[in-house]
Amino acid sequence: MLSHKSEPLTSFTVFPKLPFELRCMIWKASCCSRTIELDYDDIDGFTPRAADPKALRVCRESRELIIPLYPLCFGTFFHPARTRFNFVNDTLFIGSDMEDTIPHLFGTFTHSEISGLRFLALESCYNEHIEDANGATLTFQLLNLVKQLPSLRELLIVHDIEEMIDRSLDCAEGHTMELHDSPPPAFNHPAVYVDPLPDEENSLLKRWPVAKCRPVYGWRRCPDTDVFSAWDIEDDMEDNMSDNDAYYSRMPAWNPYSELFDSEDYDHGYGFPDDEDDDEEDEDGEDHDEAEDGEGEHEDDGVDGIIIESVD
Repeated sequence: MLSHKSEPLTSFTVFPKLPFELRCMIWKASCCSRTIELDYDDIDGFTPRAADPKALRVCRESRELIIPLYPLCFGTFFHPARTRFNFVNDTLFIGSDMEDTIPHLFGTFTHSEISGLRFLALESCYNEHIEDANGATLTFQLLNLVKQLPSLRELLIVHDIEEMIDRSLDCAEGHTMELHDSPPPAFNHPAVYVDPLPDEENSLLKRWPVAKCRPVYGWRRCPDTDVFSAWDIEDDMEDNMSDNDAYYSRMPAWNPYSELFDSEDYDHGYGFPDDEDDDEEDEDGEDHDEAEDGEGEHEDDGVDGIIIESVD
């Protein structure tokens, strides 16, 4: 029997012959969860950074089936809604650069947006001073906002991974935010230390009036470059190993003893005086700690905005 080398399937020509009900199931299954981050300007209003689902552009059948699942959302009094948002699958992410426009965003929420939002993600800066939150702070008003979202199932506190590693990323600006429960595989290297996420039992997380609140990593992954392409990570690791201070401060993230000892003060237990200068300063000072313009107009029964006062 002749064996033929298998090749990746690039087409499925019998798809149109499948029963209509089965095709509908496939189209719906193609709609993955997305993290929707909004930008705002005076001309276009709120626009998403994430692309629309591909099923909206494949064919007429897929578009007619999927488009009701993605209504146009987040319009304002002066701007039409431009964001396709699925309340069942999508997560609305509010980053630190949205601080000045948060009152405007939630103040123009329609009734369907207030009652339909299930998943909300806030950058960790909105959680830092939650214990001291009072009526004059944005965090306090976000606490009240969460109380007014009846369908909210989960609140995510997003910790930017760029701020939790001991070196800078090559590219981290302008890309969509990805949410991860653990550090992405690209950061799994002995020379890279990633700070752990706060414990889910952290008292600050419990202050949010929602059934489920948990921390996650946020990563603005650049699709065009490697994470650490600007330098040779292996050479960098060898340089660190040659310096005692750097060695102890850059132990692998999985080593539970990486922060127990200081390389200069640690007594190795031999009983002899140390010949090195105890006053030598540590030279390693690093801290390890398109939116589619829809054919229809924004359909809703009016604006029921959540009032959030602007905080200077």
